[in-house]
Amino acid sequence: MQFFGLQVASVLSLFSTLASCATEPHMVSVGKDGLKMTPSTLNVAVGDKVTFKFFPKTHSVARGSFNDPCKPLSETSFFSGGFNTTDANGNATTFTITIEDTLPIYYYCVFPTHCGKGMVGIINPNADGSQSLSEYIANAANKTTVPSPKVQGGVLSTPDMPNMSTMSDHSSTSPTATSSHGSMHSGSMTATSTGTSSASATSRGNVNSAAVPGATPPFSSQWFVIGFVGLSSVLVDGLML
Repeated sequence: MQFFGLQVASVLSLFSTLASCATEPHMVSVGKDGLKMTPSTLNVAVGDKVTFKFFPKTHSVARGSFNDPCKPLSETSFFSGGFNTTDANGNATTFTITIEDTLPIYYYCVFPTHCGKGMVGIINPNADGSQSLSEYIANAANKTTVPSPKVQGGVLSTPDMPNMSTMSDHSSTSPTATSSHGSMHSGSMTATSTGTSSASATSRGNVNSAAVPGATPPFSSQWFVIGFVGLSSVLVDGLML
């Protein structure tokens, strides 16, 4: 019976580990409250995820910089692609990044004029208040928006199509999206390694997307099934002892 107890404890520990992997991401609503990111600032721990949900009409998110706003931080920084959303409840497809360090991440909407009108946000703003959101908005005022060269650096996910798919890397400038909910298309959508973008990437859903070498796939319920089968086996073996 002591051995049986140890088996049960081991399986319960496995379930605890799996549950920690299923932590809900932080959510940012893009355009829900007009030309704003809601919330516009977030404090996010390393390893946690941030999911962007898009609202009408046309919006996107791309990583920029504080000193040179409204243009991509680099050729490898994250970009969601454009979303033409018609559903007031938000686009069915979301874009998720994984936070890899605690440095501030400045980002903006790539649609023309939106960044210059204050549609920007910060993940992990400086604790001392320097380079704040208000300063970032002031820097961005009336700046010309520069699109990112291609969709990359995050997970594109649609609830009714949870399976991951892959494709080769192609260039795509400011792709847009339409459907009854406003799903995503781009002709050639991509997700590649992020370099300085502090976000690891894979892609899934009913969109053209690409898995990134070395990236961690989203947590799947199949692991709960595996754990449940294992626990059942342990219980049966224990009862037979």
